[in-house]
Amino acid sequence: MDYLRLTSLLVVCIASIVLALAVYLRNRKSPSHRAFAATVFSVVLWLLLSYAVEQPQFSLIALSLSRLALATAIAASGFLLNFALTFPTAEMQQKLGWRLFLTSYLFFSLLTTFTPLVISGVLATPEGTTVTPGSFYTVVAAWVVAGVVMPLAVLVLKLRSTTGRARAQVAYVLWA
Repeated sequence: MDYLRLTSLLVVCIASIVLALAVYLRNRKSPSHRAFAATVFSVVLWLLLSYAVEQPQFSLIALSLSRLALATAIAASGFLLNFALTFPTAEMQQKLGWRLFLTSYLFFSLLTTFTPLVISGVLATPEGTTVTPGSFYTVVAAWVVAGVVMPLAVLVLKLRSTTGRARAQVAYVLWA
């Protein structure tokens, strides 16, 4: 077990959770605060699962951990898009098309977790694990990439259409 990697992972996870809780507790009713907290918590879970997959002591459950790690990454990209739609105001999130698109991330997360269509197998070695992709692996990978690129596009569109304080907030989020 790599203790330096584990220690740095735990420091990053704890700092992220503290930040997410601080944002969430500041205004629990804000959709953007809830979306930010959900995004951070799912990224932390993904980091922990990705670390666990690589550990030899978890080789017996490496397939389940690999599927859960990818499903969590899919959910995190959906939460990130939801955050972009709700920040600084939630007017874009209310549209039916966006709601259906966000629901697709749940579908792909469930597909990844419970079927061999995305990850069909895992080969555990002393150096780590190697995933055997299923027939939908590239589709899901493209969906995750879209879930990372689309929030940037949404925030750029919001930057162009907002003024004043909201414009500054969107600019700061884009820089982050």
